[in-house]
Amino acid sequence: MAAADKRGRFDHIFGPCPSPAEIARSVPADSKARRTMTSRINLERIDDMIMFALEYAPNLVKIDRPTLQRSRKEFEEMAPYFSAAKRYIANKAELFTLSHVNLQIDNAWFWRTEGDADDAAGVHLECGLLDWYN
Repeated sequence: MAAADKRGRFDHIFGPCPSPAEIARSVPADSKARRTMTSRINLERIDDMIMFALEYAPNLVKIDRPTLQRSRKEFEEMAPYFSAAKRYIANKAELFTLSHVNLQIDNAWFWRTEGDADDAAGVHLECGLLDWYN
């Protein structure tokens, strides 16, 4: 999908890929307040995930408490820099592409259409995608 997007294959649906300057303008500037907010929000999320793994799904998520706590500590160290990383990536056109972060069979649908005269089978299999998140 990323390669097709870079080649402009989805431009007729989504429009052309924005320029690096347009992308960079859409990413909030890094600041102490943003780092604090980003850390707080993301740490709440990871705490919820750890609680779910340990209390609600210990047989589904086979990770022990020390591993999760170590991961949380690493996450806490990285979280303040998420906005800065987003801004850096947004300024690099070669790192920006259309992607689908949950491309499972339930997020796609398929149909057949009449094919070209050159198509031996006479039909084409088409595909559409749902749930683009953000």
